[in-house]
Amino acid sequence: MTVDPADEAVPTAVADGAAPIEIIEGWQAGLSDAWRSTFRGVPVLEEWHRGLGSEFMPDLYEGDLMYMPATLPGLSIGKAQELLQQTDRLIATLPEVERVFGKIGRADTATDPAPLTMIETLIQLKPESEWRDGMTVDKLIDELDATVDLPGVTNAWVMPIKTRIDMLATGIKTPVGVKIAGPDLKEIERIGQAIERAVTPIAGTTSAFSERVAGGRYIEVRPDRLAAARVGLNVDAINRISHWWAASG
Repeated sequence: MTVDPADEAVPTAVADGAAPIEIIEGWQAGLSDAWRSTFRGVPVLEEWHRGLGSEFMPDLYEGDLMYMPATLPGLSIGKAQELLQQTDRLIATLPEVERVFGKIGRADTATDPAPLTMIETLIQLKPESEWRDGMTVDKLIDELDATVDLPGVTNAWVMPIKTRIDMLATGIKTPVGVKIAGPDLKEIERIGQAIERAVTPIAGTTSAFSERVAGGRYIEVRPDRLAAARVGLNVDAINRISHWWAASG
């Protein structure tokens, strides 16, 4: 779902305390009515309105879990490594967990745009026959969420394959997400934080996080070409030195 900041309906509704679920249900009802009116007289197509705006596939348990939390921008490489090690150790304390492998940051390739603020941890689980009595996937996720409780970290426990497909299709890694589009980054961030505050207390919400699109820290390096030429440096050498300096923290 994409929300345009120019459309005042969403920020006004959030500010007035309207439930976001009710707003979405209203949009879905309008879509369903429009479909029926368009294909009235064609029974085969007219009946398809029943599935519009709803999830028709049940959640598929894939046998393993993926931990994909989000952190605030400005995370240093050293702190990112420390955070990854802490979360891996905490996850591994549960007896149902066989193996944990975590990754943070991205490889030196354009095909992996993951920032340092996104952790990807694959959790290989033991066979269910070796789990504690009464333990289910939902209970396991709840226990993991309570165990990995770190400040500044918003947890997300998802299925590995489904999440990859959803990210390729929508760019969103959680089961439910809201995309906000517009020319003003500060306004996008303001609306995102308002939606985050509105959906957090809704029953069934494990966590809600609005990405801080205007909260990153950047260093702009403008080389003095004349001064660099005097000491025999070119722009490529300056870029490589700057990259090493920034990567080393």
